[in-house]
Amino acid sequence: MKDYGLKLRHILIIFIKVTITTVIFYLLSYYLFVIKIEIHFIDYFTDYILPVGLSTLSTTIWIRPKLKLLVFNSNSDPLLFYYFICIGHMTWLMVAAASWLVLATNPLISLNNVQESENIKTRFYKIEDYTIDTRNTSFSYSIEKIKKERYYYMDLYFVAPFLIRDKNGYSDNYKYWIIKEYYNKQSTDIDKELRNKYFDDFIKTAEKDFKERGYAYHANHFERIMYSIEKKHALKAIHKITPGIRDKDVIVFISSQKDLGYEKRRVQKIIYIASLSGILTLMLTLIFPGFNHRKLKSFAGKNPLSEIVNLLFKN
Repeated sequence: MKDYGLKLRHILIIFIKVTITTVIFYLLSYYLFVIKIEIHFIDYFTDYILPVGLSTLSTTIWIRPKLKLLVFNSNSDPLLFYYFICIGHMTWLMVAAASWLVLATNPLISLNNVQESENIKTRFYKIEDYTIDTRNTSFSYSIEKIKKERYYYMDLYFVAPFLIRDKNGYSDNYKYWIIKEYYNKQSTDIDKELRNKYFDDFIKTAEKDFKERGYAYHANHFERIMYSIEKKHALKAIHKITPGIRDKDVIVFISSQKDLGYEKRRVQKIIYIASLSGILTLMLTLIFPGFNHRKLKSFAGKNPLSEIVNLLFKN
């Protein structure tokens, strides 16, 4: 427990400050570019890759120099373990906070019909009166083999348009669409022709399910999907039916089974758990290493950014 107070002051406090600053910066950027402006980033980039990148950058620039104050008795370098704690904690917190931000800024709005969604910006809708045109369905799919696994995985996406009622009946203005995703896998040990036959049979089964209202979880609850893998496939399928339609004129929904109140409470709990677990884990692991007083003096007046630049560009 020797020098434990110094370790908390010079490492834990910096860790907390950097985490709060990084998460706030990420949330502000996410709110501006993803929620408000709706820049077309694939969702796994904004929701996962960006948090990992920001947490790695923040840890490297601000926390890494402080971790060098720790002294270990073993010949190995346990600093990698501390990097993992810091990066993992910040990433987990950012992912959870982004989910909370989406729920907090997108209330459930009740609409009389799907056309009203164009003027009311949110992600979650309760649409009272709608009709899905299951006569005009289309699909897109991808087949991928993951390394070291003995399966081919198919992601299959079916789309169908909402029918828009006007004074002459139903319009053929297909602007609003519903999408549903299906999954299937086939072993690599199966002959290619037989495997393709199984995939073809799966597509037919999925199409039948989709046309029989398989797209719905809750009868009138929908979520407008942003630019994502799902929307990319939706647009590809939609262009088969309406080749001339522009991507920006298409609004795609997925049937939503989210209880928004419950989801918000669940995500808040995750944020609390992520916050406390990261702090407590670091507090416990700081008990064991020693503390380098001599190196602490050498930090006076140093700029961590300058140190990183020198590290990257030194010969």
